Amino acid sequence: MTFGRVKLSAGFVLLWSLLYFFDTGGWLPLVAFAALVHELGHWLAMRVFGKRVSQLSFGIGGINMTMSNTPLIDWKTDIFITLAGPLASVVLACAAYFYGSWRLAGVSVVLSVVNLLPAATLDGGRALMILGRKMWGERGETMVATSGTVLCLAVMLTVGVWIAMTTNGRNLTLVAMTVPLLWGMGRKQPEGMA
Repeated sequence: MTFGRVKLSAGFVLLWSLLYFFDTGGWLPLVAFAALVHELGHWLAMRVFGKRVSQLSFGIGGINMTMSNTPLIDWKTDIFITLAGPLASVVLACAAYFYGSWRLAGVSVVLSVVNLLPAATLDGGRALMILGRKMWGERGETMVATSGTVLCLAVMLTVGVWIAMTTNGRNLTLVAMTVPLLWGMGRKQPEGMA
């Protein structure tokens, strides 16, 4: 479904519906607010450098903003815009902690840390891909994207299976978090994703 510059996938709607159905602890509003602040960090950084959002996509792998192609920006600015989301999450975590909202602070820290992982579909991977392109060209970007994603998948699946086994299958969170990484693996992100 597309509404102007906003694209909403059926997978996103289904995933959030399931999360809402199973959320008995009231975590979903906190996650949604933390994700909104994270994306606002990207948006504010884009606006500072004169960029516009050409598309906002909500998919099973998360939320992606596609930047307009004009004005052109250098690689350092691109990295700054990419890391502005995790930075906004850290600022929110500090503010939430200061005001005693421990759960919001925790959600924001987790969102920031996960987004800094070196997988291609996440902000940390995107920043490394920009560096890889700067240092070694397009081949370096592809090499960094693939190796970072495979490393993340291997570690997350190994630790996730270990956690699932030690909790008798009651905690599959880390294993479930690998689904968006697998979903995005092999698909090169369009230029200007944050």
